[in-house]
Amino acid sequence: MDIDKEPIIEPIGLSTGIEYTWATVSAAVFAVIIVYVLLILRSRRKQKNTFLIVGLSDSGKTLIFSKLINKDVNQTTYTSIK
Repeated sequence: MDIDKEPIIEPIGLSTGIEYTWATVSAAVFAVIIVYVLLILRSRRKQKNTFLIVGLSDSGKTLIFSKLINKDVNQTTYTSIK
């Protein structure tokens, strides 16, 4: 075995890492811009007013629903006989 032979793999020179820092910063800024644009586009969509009417039996859910749909309705309600 000859110890005086040159190594097969050459050592890699140490870099300052500035290239990687700029790449990381630019990727982070790009990601923040994309998220910001997506949030703006999402908020501009037409929002729908949706709600759920819940309650016990015979508590007036249908009457409330009827009043919301047609405000001119003047219904007389009766308690059901069981």
